[in-house]
Amino acid sequence: MVLRLHRFWIPLPRLISPQRGAPHSRLRRLLATAWLLLTALLCAWMARPAAAAPPSPTLLDVPLTVKENVGVAIANYPVSAVIPLPQGAYTNPLQLGMAGVPSQVEVLEHWPGDNSLRHVQVHFQATVPANGAVVYHFGDGGPLAPAEPVSLIQAGAALTITTGPLRLRLNTAAFNLFDAVWFDANGNRIYEAGEQIVAPHGQNGGVFTPRAGAGAVQYDAGRNDLAVTVEQSGPLVVVVRVEAPARFVSTTNHLHGFAARIYAYAGQAMLKVDYQLQNSDKTVVRSWPLYFESQRLDLRLALQGNPTPALWPGQRQRSHPQPRQRRVPGPGDARSLRHLQPARPDAGLFRHPAGWHGARGLPGHQR
Repeated sequence: MVLRLHRFWIPLPRLISPQRGAPHSRLRRLLATAWLLLTALLCAWMARPAAAAPPSPTLLDVPLTVKENVGVAIANYPVSAVIPLPQGAYTNPLQLGMAGVPSQVEVLEHWPGDNSLRHVQVHFQATVPANGAVVYHFGDGGPLAPAEPVSLIQAGAALTITTGPLRLRLNTAAFNLFDAVWFDANGNRIYEAGEQIVAPHGQNGGVFTPRAGAGAVQYDAGRNDLAVTVEQSGPLVVVVRVEAPARFVSTTNHLHGFAARIYAYAGQAMLKVDYQLQNSDKTVVRSWPLYFESQRLDLRLALQGNPTPALWPGQRQRSHPQPRQRRVPGPGDARSLRHLQPARPDAGLFRHPAGWHGARGLPGHQR
């Protein structure tokens, strides 16, 4: 005898003894009753409702306070932060982002086991008044897209990055830092010939001068052993890394190495450059120390008309008919940056945070 239950066929034991009153008939009835009870329980288990879906993760809200400590208001300034996440909560970076402002989220680390997100890096642009603080919020509402995302296009050895007001071309075969740069002064996004501010030159970029007797001047643009990596590709930030290894042959033939990262930001007319000098040849056990006289980054500007120099941050800007040499403080140097004119030797005095300096609008060869 069989009983069909939900496509399962369950054999049942013989319920009645062939001989009425035979020994053990009571035991047989008890076994049959137990079997029917188990069958009923099995039917009830199979007919149970489907289990409810696990609850969604708790709403994530991580406040990030951005402070301005120099006394200069900033608008849409690039900011990055690393956010730790609980195990098992999130698996897709597109679930995460800043509330109310465009952002870009990069995965840094996964949790072992379930491979959920452990650490992510978020990029956004902050606006903070002078000496003020603004609280932004990171959550699980997904990222907002920028109105004008930064783009990257590769064609052969040329990498072209467009931020909106700025277009930059990198030469990945002969790395001269910025092969060409256009500033869209009229805002039509055409990047006309008259808006080009950096033109290609074989001696632009890194220039390394060894100590006396240790070889000739070395130009980064002369290296043919480059490794190029696009580390981030937008929509808010593009990061390109270009590296050449150090090579040691002898004390008079020691080629320096370098690693440069170029950061471009959506909607921004500025770029960030992180340049590292490398002196260790990883292919030899022992190599001579890398002694040198200087290491610099050169750019030959292609400005037209009557440019006006500006040193920032600061409120004042002065016209200057001829380029002049000036001392630019480096990181940790809090001294002022002076822009000298013949008639006013103290004109144009600006203070700035340590490690940040720059100049624009100066004709000729600037460093």
